[in-house]
Amino acid sequence: MKQPRASSQSAQQRLLSLCTGIAFALAIGGTLLVLVALHPTARFEVFANATVISVFAGLAIFSRLDLMAWAGRFETLSSIVVRWLVVYTIVIVSGYLSMSVEQLSRKVMIGWLIATPVVLGLLAIVIQIIAIGLFTTGDRRRKAVFLRFHQASRLLARRMLYYRILGVDPVGYFDPVRVSSKHETPVPWLGDISKAAEYVEENRVDIVFLGLQVANNPAVRRLMEVLQDSTVSIYFIPDSRLFGVPGVQVTEMVGVPMLVVAETPFLGLSQGLKRMMDIVLSIVLLIRRTSLDELPQFFNVLQGSMSIVGPRPHASQHNELYRKLIPGYMLRHKVKPGITGWAQVNGLRGETETVEKMRRRIQYDLVYISHWSFAFDLRIILRTALLVFKDSKAY
Repeated sequence: MKQPRASSQSAQQRLLSLCTGIAFALAIGGTLLVLVALHPTARFEVFANATVISVFAGLAIFSRLDLMAWAGRFETLSSIVVRWLVVYTIVIVSGYLSMSVEQLSRKVMIGWLIATPVVLGLLAIVIQIIAIGLFTTGDRRRKAVFLRFHQASRLLARRMLYYRILGVDPVGYFDPVRVSSKHETPVPWLGDISKAAEYVEENRVDIVFLGLQVANNPAVRRLMEVLQDSTVSIYFIPDSRLFGVPGVQVTEMVGVPMLVVAETPFLGLSQGLKRMMDIVLSIVLLIRRTSLDELPQFFNVLQGSMSIVGPRPHASQHNELYRKLIPGYMLRHKVKPGITGWAQVNGLRGETETVEKMRRRIQYDLVYISHWSFAFDLRIILRTALLVFKDSKAY
């Protein structure tokens, strides 16, 4: 069997992210300099500070991109645009603080704002092609099998098939029963868990993914004995509904790995960042909005009882009804209610006439809570703004 490359692949991923950050930073600064050169009256010395600040800001922000998840999807472009807007805002704010922004040509700055996402998008495609060629072709691709094909395992397998840059091919799964047709998957069923040890010994398997539910299975214990005398990498996958509880996540505390359920993402610095964004946006929208209907909500945001982005508030009687019908319903109350949310921008607006509609809304709310980031909030705000123009019923 081939030598596992879990640690080396992680190092490659970090190196790739760093190289991408450097490439993006240089592209941002280079695009500005090109536009300055093309402008008849703009001078390089005037844009020197803006260029330096944009390069360092771009390096800090874009070196955190997870390239192993890139697949040319819309989310990739939106992530690039959001991060670029953050860099652009940093440059503008720095110009105001240094009182040099008035010297910057508006035509150059507007051209830079529009041209840079295009340049970065093209650069992302080139980097992805190079990365796939370097890390995931030929004998660099690894074969993986699953023991216990639960929801989290099926999701991982689908993403492996879609994100080819991961360099991992799921060749099959072992489970007491074949996955039902409603969970149709291109990954083949290889038989009962008892057949896993023999299969791994006879085939060139590089990675085994184990569901925690089968960790004490006698057949799995035999497989572990086989794997300890091999170079196969082993990963344990906690089901997203382990012990019947939804929203299980992997985290660590002071270096100790653990599984966590129902933790709020707004602690420490994240809480301060979220609050600051709520205050700034509320003040801006209060000044610019003309609708009186939503003014009380923005005042609630300023007071701290609501947020700009979060699960939409429900009536008390709805809470008492649905908490008994939908597992995990009350987890949405781990964060402040919002004026708009991930569920609303995905079409789940207005009344929820059925339990199924409410269940879908709760699923989106829990995804927002477990995947919150500053960029995620900005993405929801931008999508909400687009919906306001397109749909008069959006709220």
